[in-house]
Amino acid sequence: NRPPDNFDDFSNDYYNNSIDLIENSPQETLDVVIEMIEYLRGYVSYNEQEELISKRFWDKYSKLMQVCSSGINLHGVLKARFSISYLQKNQWWIG
Repeated sequence: NRPPDNFDDFSNDYYNNSIDLIENSPQETLDVVIEMIEYLRGYVSYNEQEELISKRFWDKYSKLMQVCSSGINLHGVLKARFSISYLQKNQWWIG
């Protein structure tokens, strides 16, 4: 089992598993951009609860990637942040 050559190969997987991709709203996009700009400029620091939410997301993401990729490392080391405001509003999907 090897990873797909490109992400278009995943589209059949979404369809076959009844997964609908939903675009972010303009407000969600704006919130993420503002949060990232403030983070990069050093205006934002995350509290313990926010760091815990972020950790839960990345832990779940890592586990899902291991299952979905049959153990193949698709990304290497991730050096990313996921919007805390988005995670706080959508905690249902990080468990």
